[in-house]
Amino acid sequence: MTIFNKKQFIKNPNDNNYHLKINDDDIGDIVFLVGDPKRVKEISDKFESIYSKTSNREFKTHCGFIKNKKVSVISTGIGIDNIEILMTELNSVIKKNRTIKFIRIGTCGSINKNLKIGELVVSKYCLGIDSLIYYYHDYKKIINLKESLKIKEKYLFDKNMANPYLVECSKELLNKFQEIKHGITWTTIGFYAPQFRENKFTSKSKMFNEIKKFKIKKYEIINFEMESSVLYFLAKLFGHKAITICTVLANRVNNTYHENPKKAIKNLINQVIDKI
Repeated sequence: MTIFNKKQFIKNPNDNNYHLKINDDDIGDIVFLVGDPKRVKEISDKFESIYSKTSNREFKTHCGFIKNKKVSVISTGIGIDNIEILMTELNSVIKKNRTIKFIRIGTCGSINKNLKIGELVVSKYCLGIDSLIYYYHDYKKIINLKESLKIKEKYLFDKNMANPYLVECSKELLNKFQEIKHGITWTTIGFYAPQFRENKFTSKSKMFNEIKKFKIKKYEIINFEMESSVLYFLAKLFGHKAITICTVLANRVNNTYHENPKKAIKNLINQVIDKI
């Protein structure tokens, strides 16, 4: 039997959380996030030891040690809605004196002609165009409001879209990945129409080309993915740290695709784990 506590968090009888089924004792100080549940083992195979494994729906968790550091890897599935479930449930069981470092290891599509297939990208900023964060009272304290409004005024050609927002990654975690290309990542709410894949029901709007002109200092919008804007937002809101590093599997400008995605993902995992 599951129960609601006073804050409306659904708990299981053993006091772990509803979807993830883990407690504070399970959670490492560093949490790697991956979309695909199959990728969890690829990362936990790098652990020196494993002390906990759980699995429920798309959320698979392995916890162990790397270099005497307590770490976890959790699969999130696809999309910002799953990220909201994961971050909220994790934060509901994490003790108040803990700050968790979230490192998302993912794949992306490039919207920059100079970004090569197989290249790694750090999301210094994430751009979201969805309404999820606006359900939270303190969103203005978390996002870059000035630059978010600039995008709305100059590049949001369809006024039916949600207000855009920009969130920055953890500066502490960014310092670990200085040699990797940094840029602005566009977190989309879908894989097809929101990423301007054309079919008889959709078309590539002028927004696809125009929004790429937007810059913060030297940083341009260079890639698509589907999770990190809400990851960054909730990590900051809850007092944690987050960063996303992706490998480029597709270049949407020149329509090329990686011939060996597994090799690219393996290289990404190795490089990230070497840095922690």
